[in-house]
Amino acid sequence: MRSLRVVLMALFLFSAITSLAMMSVGVRSVHVREFRSASEGQLLDAWSLMRHLVGRRGGGGYRRDAATRFDEYGFPTFRAMCSDGGVGDGKDFPLRRSSGYDGFTGLCASMESLPRRLCVKSFRQPTRTRVRNALIRRVAMNWNRAFDVEDFLNRNFQNGPFSSCASSVDDVNDAYLLPLNPYFDRVMDKLRHFSEKGRSAMARGVKHAIDYASAEDPNAWVRSGESCSRFSVITHGSSTMSLLRHKDVILSTTFVVASSETISPSRPHTSQAPFHPDKDVSAINSLSFVIPLHAARRRAFANAERETLLMFRGAINSFPNRREIADFLLKNTRGQMYDLGPSCSTSKEYTAKMKNSRFCLYMRGTRVHSPRLIESMLFGCVPVILADDYELPLSWLVDWSAFSVMIPERDFQTIPDALERANSDWDAMHMRLQMVLPLFLYRRRPLVGDAFWATALGVERQLRRRRAECTKNVFANVSIPWNTVGADTK
Repeated sequence: MRSLRVVLMALFLFSAITSLAMMSVGVRSVHVREFRSASEGQLLDAWSLMRHLVGRRGGGGYRRDAATRFDEYGFPTFRAMCSDGGVGDGKDFPLRRSSGYDGFTGLCASMESLPRRLCVKSFRQPTRTRVRNALIRRVAMNWNRAFDVEDFLNRNFQNGPFSSCASSVDDVNDAYLLPLNPYFDRVMDKLRHFSEKGRSAMARGVKHAIDYASAEDPNAWVRSGESCSRFSVITHGSSTMSLLRHKDVILSTTFVVASSETISPSRPHTSQAPFHPDKDVSAINSLSFVIPLHAARRRAFANAERETLLMFRGAINSFPNRREIADFLLKNTRGQMYDLGPSCSTSKEYTAKMKNSRFCLYMRGTRVHSPRLIESMLFGCVPVILADDYELPLSWLVDWSAFSVMIPERDFQTIPDALERANSDWDAMHMRLQMVLPLFLYRRRPLVGDAFWATALGVERQLRRRRAECTKNVFANVSIPWNTVGADTK
């Protein structure tokens, strides 16, 4: 046991020294892809945050005269917005009519009472798995950004505000968390031997987690399956493929996933397990504790003088649809400034372009989801979304059409016309974007109304709905191969 502690300490010191070496170079020299996530640079993030709090008491232009009114970045908290009635007028908050809330005040009250309605009970993991996960968090040097969301949600659901609930509370919704960490299995497979891009290792890890949970607490497993009160977080896209051999788990479990692409006849061959908006939750797939800090410090929302009408920076040549759309737009600028091109070389350039743009183009890549969506929102850049069948995060709660422009992929040639119409209403869209922003931001320690709480609100909603119709197979009428996959279930 002592030798294990020595090894863990040595690995931690190695990680710390590496992170400090990165800090000595400076944040500006780190490419944006290298600090979009949290786990890969926690010391770097902490250092940036400390410099910000010590050197800039104003918090990105906002007053810090009340600690509860501003978050760690300098943005107003959701609670502050509730006490103020929202940004501007609470009546303008873009709630969906089908959300079930009677205005913004109803949403505020629901958030505050959520810990009394949602009680998370986690299935146990083997000690070996817990030790392995803690070790990988410290030493892995190349993280997938979707993994960071997955790990953050899992840890806070297991040991966060909804894990210490009173069973005597009326109308409490027991939620059984099935902790899955397929990306950790993939990382371990890379360390040992790289096989099939780690997918077989992920499949083995998911099967082992399901077998262990069902054997460790069989009563809770059966009860949670029969009542559809089980949920799981699995945000890395290809990780969801590991579930395809467990059809009964798919049908009885609510999944928080980033690959929230609804099944349609026009796109039947997806590369992940099926998602259904009546059962699952679309993850807010952007976790960084540095980018929001930069957005607040640069007063991104205060910038109304934006020279660029439309901006996109990313892997524009890797996907034929992106190249086709960009070529068309650059030939049809109508005298406006369009900035469409490959990824920026530095984070400073990338964030400056978002701050200087009125609209940011969001296009499907390998999958429908990308952190780019939330990143553009942070800098007050109204999203122009081309991603068919994408169940946008919190789309059950907020009206995305009030603060973004959504265009079917096949109609990309209508973008110039759509921009002309939206540009005349840009100030109002920009204000509504500011209203919803707190719901899309993760904090190191979750705050009422942030992205973690909004995700938990979505989980509670789905579990409550599913409890009343657990026997319903939401995929029964889908005429694609998902229903034939996974005959050998547990």
